[in-house]
Amino acid sequence: MERIESRHELRQLTYMKELGMDNDRYTLIDIDHMDMEISMGDAMKGVKPFVNEE
Repeated sequence: MERIESRHELRQLTYMKELGMDNDRYTLIDIDHMDMEISMGDAMKGVKPFVNEE
């Protein structure tokens, strides 16, 4: 997570959109199950947030 944040990931995405290189429409596919389209909820099932225990 630190590595992603250190590279200003959100700014990179917004700048790509400003340049016309990106859009807000995505289709999630499950590459483990014959490229079937899935919902965001299905994609996030079982995902646990990272907790920094310092």
